Amino acid sequence: MNAKPQKPVMEGSNKEVSRPFCGIIMPIATMGQYEKSHWDRVRIILDEAIEDAGYSPRLVSESEDIGVIHARIVQNLYDDPIVVCDVSGKNANVMFELGLRLAFDKPTIVIKDDLTDYSFDTSPIEHINYRADLRFDDVREFKKKVFAAIKGSIAKKDEDNTYSPFLGHFGKFKVSGLETKTVSSEQFIMEQLAELRGELAQISRRISGDEASSASKLIFAKVNGDLRRKVSNQVTEELLKSLADGIRIQTTAPLSLSRSDDDGTF
Repeated sequence: MNAKPQKPVMEGSNKEVSRPFCGIIMPIATMGQYEKSHWDRVRIILDEAIEDAGYSPRLVSESEDIGVIHARIVQNLYDDPIVVCDVSGKNANVMFELGLRLAFDKPTIVIKDDLTDYSFDTSPIEHINYRADLRFDDVREFKKKVFAAIKGSIAKKDEDNTYSPFLGHFGKFKVSGLETKTVSSEQFIMEQLAELRGELAQISRRISGDEASSASKLIFAKVNGDLRRKVSNQVTEELLKSLADGIRIQTTAPLSLSRSDDDGTF
């Protein structure tokens, strides 16, 4: 499965050039001795190194598609031709996502700061170290190392399609691919509506009993209203998009989410 191309970027004489994605796995929120602003600075450094290497940086949780965030993360971890992972602080989510990427056995660059010890499971992988205080001279050298690692890893993969950056050190393994299903815009809309309807029904059943507090009912009413508006906007956008693409959509009945007064379901 090939990685999805990045948005075209403009170069030189207004020529559009598509760049492949480079996924980033890293903490993004305050954690222990690390403030959120620290991770913001690290992200800027990584973005610059990745762009210099000819790739478009993004967190593996980022996507233009609307969908379940966990599915999006797994898909990006599988699709992205190269991933850079910062294990500084040993954030649990970061380590989990790194494990998934290594299981896919695709090129991965692991980095960490000088305050973080090596983890036993990932110690066989070469790490690129950087100073936690992000001293200017060290940052310049660090960016060069990340740039070289990206270029080198991709070159090895291009030269040898059987190149195994991780699993090959432990034996012969065959990594299964992820199934990709193509659906029409109408089918996508109906599936999204069905999921939202099921979620709202579960919420309704949980708070519809006599013991439900007035506060819970108010919360439900707000969530219900917000989701109705969201679904309405999404349906409108998708239908207009389909029409613009020349797809004829015949609507036999209006799409709506209504609550039954009898059992509290939709």
